[in-house]
Amino acid sequence: MTSKQKLEKLQNDIDSMQGEFSSFMLLLNGLTKKNRTAYAEDYDVAPYHSEHFPHLDDAYDKEMPKMEEARQAYVAALDAAKEKQDEESLAAAASARLHLQSFLFKSEGA
Repeated sequence: MTSKQKLEKLQNDIDSMQGEFSSFMLLLNGLTKKNRTAYAEDYDVAPYHSEHFPHLDDAYDKEMPKMEEARQAYVAALDAAKEKQDEESLAAAASARLHLQSFLFKSEGA
């Protein structure tokens, strides 16, 4: 597979991820805009007070900056790969992508 083909594959993967994210956001917006009071009588509307877990807040506060940093590194690596179109740049972009994906897989497993 040539560098150009690898670059195109990475770009297609990004486009696909952006499409999935857009679809997910549309779904969330649709769910939040529906008339929530129409079926309120079917549910117990008493508030549920869950325990507060400060250790989860701490983990979130620590992981989010790292994830944003990984995202920025991936975008920069993609830009470099587009510009240079060589094996080293593509390998760096692939490595940055794996690092960014590791945050997602770590979150799903938690």
